[in-house]
Amino acid sequence: MSDVQAQDSRYIELLILDKSTSPAEETKIGGITDMPNVGPSKETAEDTTIGDKVRSRKMTMEDPPNFTLTLLWDPNESPQGMLEDAYHNETKLDLLVRFNDVSPAEEWEMKCLTTSYGTPYGGVGSLLNQDFSLQGLPNDYGEAVTHNPSS
Repeated sequence: MSDVQAQDSRYIELLILDKSTSPAEETKIGGITDMPNVGPSKETAEDTTIGDKVRSRKMTMEDPPNFTLTLLWDPNESPQGMLEDAYHNETKLDLLVRFNDVSPAEEWEMKCLTTSYGTPYGGVGSLLNQDFSLQGLPNDYGEAVTHNPSS
């Protein structure tokens, strides 16, 4: 059995990239309470033919991820406002997930649309949260998600 080196979630960042500058300007989204899985997926399609004894399937095209971010609501946090603005303006966002507690840092780049957002919510005695739903699109590399794009 091999030893697993678990990584601490305190070192994960989600960044909005402004690729109109070189190098791209990075803006960290603050207040994320849970970093969801943002990986792509593939469906299968049946390709069984008459005479086959067992059903057969093959992989289809890759689907970009869709996911929901839950953030601690802060009306003064400009990156949170950028997510809301992207919804209203139908702007495609370049996002980068970065893990800083490994060397070199591990990164995953994707392109997304903000498809919905909600009003801040919370119970008595709790901090207010706000949810943003994002739909992945093909990124600048023609992929759903690119691992270590700067490598």
